[in-house]
Amino acid sequence: MWRTIALLASAALAVQAAPTDRGIFSPKRIYFGATIPADSSSVDFEPYCGSVIINDTHPVAVLDYGREVGGTPIFTSSNAAQIEVRYTEAYAGLLKEQGDGPYPFSTMLADTYRSHNLSIQAGEQYRAPAVQGGQRWQSISASGPTTLDSVGFVPSMSTLDADEVPSQFSSSDETLNDIWRLGARTVLAACFEQASQPSTWSPSAQGVLVPGQRPALTRRFYAMEPYTLAFESRIEQGGTGWAVGFPVSTLDGGLLLYIRNDTLTLGYGFSLLNQTSLNSYLLDSFPVSVRKKQWLAIQTDVSEESFAVTIDGQSVFNVSLSKYWLPKAPLAQSRTRGSFGLGPWQDHVARYRNVKAVATNGTVLYSNDMKDTSGQLLEEYGVATNRYATCLDGAKRDRLVWLGDFYHTVHTVASSSARRDQIEGTLDYIFKYQIADGSVPSSPGMGYDPDKSMAEAAQRGEPNYLLRADANIPIPLSPGSYGLFDYDMLGLLAYLRYVENWGWTSWAKANFEHASNIKDFIVSSTNQTTGLMNFPGFLGPAQGSAIGFLALNALRKFDALSSNLTVTSTADKLQQALWTLWDSDNGGFRISMTDGNFSIAATAFALESGAVSANDTEHTTALLRRLKQVKAPIGGYLDTSAAIGDPTANISPNVNGFLLDALAGAGQHKMAAELTKSIWTPMLTNVSTNTGTTWEYMSQTGQPGLSLFTSHSHPWSSAPTYVLPRYAAGLRPLAPGYTKFVVEPVPEAYGLSWASVDQKTENGYIRVRWNQTDSGLNVRLKAPRSAVGQVAYTTSDGTRKVVDLQAKSGWQQASFY
Repeated sequence: MWRTIALLASAALAVQAAPTDRGIFSPKRIYFGATIPADSSSVDFEPYCGSVIINDTHPVAVLDYGREVGGTPIFTSSNAAQIEVRYTEAYAGLLKEQGDGPYPFSTMLADTYRSHNLSIQAGEQYRAPAVQGGQRWQSISASGPTTLDSVGFVPSMSTLDADEVPSQFSSSDETLNDIWRLGARTVLAACFEQASQPSTWSPSAQGVLVPGQRPALTRRFYAMEPYTLAFESRIEQGGTGWAVGFPVSTLDGGLLLYIRNDTLTLGYGFSLLNQTSLNSYLLDSFPVSVRKKQWLAIQTDVSEESFAVTIDGQSVFNVSLSKYWLPKAPLAQSRTRGSFGLGPWQDHVARYRNVKAVATNGTVLYSNDMKDTSGQLLEEYGVATNRYATCLDGAKRDRLVWLGDFYHTVHTVASSSARRDQIEGTLDYIFKYQIADGSVPSSPGMGYDPDKSMAEAAQRGEPNYLLRADANIPIPLSPGSYGLFDYDMLGLLAYLRYVENWGWTSWAKANFEHASNIKDFIVSSTNQTTGLMNFPGFLGPAQGSAIGFLALNALRKFDALSSNLTVTSTADKLQQALWTLWDSDNGGFRISMTDGNFSIAATAFALESGAVSANDTEHTTALLRRLKQVKAPIGGYLDTSAAIGDPTANISPNVNGFLLDALAGAGQHKMAAELTKSIWTPMLTNVSTNTGTTWEYMSQTGQPGLSLFTSHSHPWSSAPTYVLPRYAAGLRPLAPGYTKFVVEPVPEAYGLSWASVDQKTENGYIRVRWNQTDSGLNVRLKAPRSAVGQVAYTTSDGTRKVVDLQAKSGWQQASFY
């Protein structure tokens, strides 16, 4: 059934213009047929020639953009057209009514939905009201003969391809080259320029116009007690919607209310549609008779015992939430605790004004006429364009500033796009939210103003609070629970990796205090009895090996840049405590004092931190032997030994990326080369799932691990893009900013006869070219005159030879026979 929605011609729905010098993403190939084919491998594509002509014989078009692209969808039609459009990263999403969506976890500064029904006027160029963050595939079907003169996306991401970025890697192994390109394209897709992500809201003197999207939450309101929410809404298309009781400190969503087709639907969660890990619950529905194109007075009485809605003075329902089955209540005692938000259902458009929240004693808790056009309204609801150049966790979802994901991103950017401004902007945004104990949030949304959020929190006298993905709203919590604890450590390491790549820039110096504060938070979080870390995280439990070795790695790396006796002492004690988790019978470190399993994250950071050194052959051998237990048949490793025998357990390229870097750093190059190909080759080989970028998770059969929900452009999976230049090609920094460096190829381990790398640094390029012949290894390189370099090579008899380079700007050569 068509969701037939006439498009507003109002300029208020037009999105903010993208930079004019970046062109348009256009399809590369197109297919016309009666239906969408079940398998892309059987599709007879033809080159896209600039138009889409649909008729009764072939009412469906499938468009292939060749790789991950993102931006504002545009359509130009010669005739009046009614079309259905779907978007997806993996081809199989075209076979679903909702594409590969929806994505209601957060507002994202992007479209919640991946499928739309549109009515386009003859001669009109339609620009969608929201960005589609990332996709390779698009389908268009029509109810009658239709000619679209142009189709594409106004880019919200870089239009460069991997071969056009400043830092480069290539070699005699084309598979490794393609794997390097995966990560390069991923950060091009998931890292954005400042003000490149347009707002989805359009405020005016008539109120704010909002297209169908997951309700955006205000950061200025957080209810602890019952209240009444009142506002006016004008239905422009379809219906209207709002949400209450969003406890933004959890991942449970809130109460959703949507007027659709003369029905008021009550739901709970993130949406009315389930999406993989985002459970949603349809609680009830009530008949309503509402007028479109006229203002409705809507009132919601919000309490656990009496949850009621009135429209234009007429009661729609009055229920107790206890009558509905809902999952266990989150942190709050009441499901009505939290913020409220505004946003209509899919393909609907509504206007809002005069929003007010009043306590039961008559105190006005919130008031906003919703007519501000200065940008303050957009910022309050988290839908303002991004204030900083930003790298997100993924192009299509969750589109949040996930700090832990950023660990890999920093090195990947340096080894490809070289956009250090995007690294600086991301950390600037995170550091703005730092609180007194030194901790930082794990995943703030990018549409809010951190300065205003923090200033308002200070006025409320809340010294510690948690920021989640939506409204960045302060909630009093116990110390140490500002976010995911291990993401603080990964955040500190992200800063240290920036310094490693770019040196002590003015930005690095200006933000050293923020990094030092995170270090202090880590130091203060050690358990005085056990010596281990007090808090759990994404990678493992409290007082466990994964969290402990990650903390140790962060402290050791910080100490190497800025020696500190307290840090040294804390790290030494932590390392000693972590060795109590060593499993002498089986090898490896136990997950915790009460869990005898082991994890590859702990293994990776035990190596990376130096707790298990390359010279410690006894423990290194035991660690690597234990890894075989969790090796998946396809290659790669399961996160923990607890997953052995579970065919549904996914392979994490993120955690395997930690291990990949650690193995190469420990000189285990053959294992690193095998791991690289086993996990990342499946991302290349199937045209139906290949987006030219790196997947969030992979199944044990080599498919996207979370099915259509999988983010196909996730920088946390991009480790090979920096490991290959550093170890396969051999160019690594020995001092911040590559002011000292070494070129140490390992051609035999990676099966290479030649390799080249161009590394952009703050002082210029370092360019390396080497090839191996029957007679030996020849290395040519060019570096900034100020850089101090070495070339090293270990011969077949185990002898390591080193040649010091001259301080000159031209090409130099070193040969080993």
